[in-house]
Amino acid sequence: MSGNDIDPMLKDLLSAPSTPAPEAQQIVLEILRRDRRRTCFLAALSIILWLTGIGAMLVVLAALNVPALRWRMDVLPWAGAAVVAMLLAALFTAILISSSRQATLNRINISLRLISEQLRQLRESGQPMGAVPQGDWEIISETPMKRFILMLAVFAVVTIGLAVTTVVGQSSYRAGADDATRLWRDGPKVAPFQAVRWSGQTPQLQVNGAWYELLALNDLPADQIVSFAQTVDTKDWKKRFEEDLPAVLILMEHEPGSTVKLKLKDLATGNEQTLEKVPMTEENRRLIQKARLAAATEPTTRPGTTGL
Repeated sequence: MSGNDIDPMLKDLLSAPSTPAPEAQQIVLEILRRDRRRTCFLAALSIILWLTGIGAMLVVLAALNVPALRWRMDVLPWAGAAVVAMLLAALFTAILISSSRQATLNRINISLRLISEQLRQLRESGQPMGAVPQGDWEIISETPMKRFILMLAVFAVVTIGLAVTTVVGQSSYRAGADDATRLWRDGPKVAPFQAVRWSGQTPQLQVNGAWYELLALNDLPADQIVSFAQTVDTKDWKKRFEEDLPAVLILMEHEPGSTVKLKLKDLATGNEQTLEKVPMTEENRRLIQKARLAAATEPTTRPGTTGL
């Protein structure tokens, strides 16, 4: 233990001539109280900063993994706040550990000084000096630093794990978005049906001139395909199902061939049937795209209407 490790106030106390017991006790109590206040303040501040960093990181993770949020918020400010909070938390944690070490050295030196003073008084008068009240000593000197530091270590591990997960999730999202964009542009331009209409989120298909409700395609439930289309393109998911169905299936890792199997429910009779080897053709896809474009321009071309 070097002289530099001893708190300056305590160093003055130890080098000063012996003073009456009550004054010495007040100095001892003041040193312990100050150490306790400083340590508790640093511990609380460090924990708050770690929690802030973790909270901001959770917001970033939610924004990256929830499609609806992905379009509504910019995650960069949250990511920046998380980084700043964690850097400050690491700084104050280091200061906390140093302060805790200093407080421990102070208590050791105070204890040694009190023991020395008691032994001196015993030798001189046979009467022990008045001791610091036991209750005050325990309350002031009891600092659960091990618990604080353990909590901070857990926070650090959780934060690092969240940061790694964020980077991996962001990379996966960007890669998936790039794959989807490329498939919308360059993927197969074919379809197994001639027209599509919607009953809520349930697709109804025209196949060979008759209308059916789609139950499954290549044994994939229709609602699962629709749900995935909504995930990869929250804005134009109907268009993705109608015009880019092969690309959606490729992203689902169920790449279709030149034909597909359709499980359908006849809208006229309610009977279910399965059509095997329904061809995927470019002509079907052109008909669907043409119908969508016609529907989009219909309000402005309808006779008797004028543009505003």
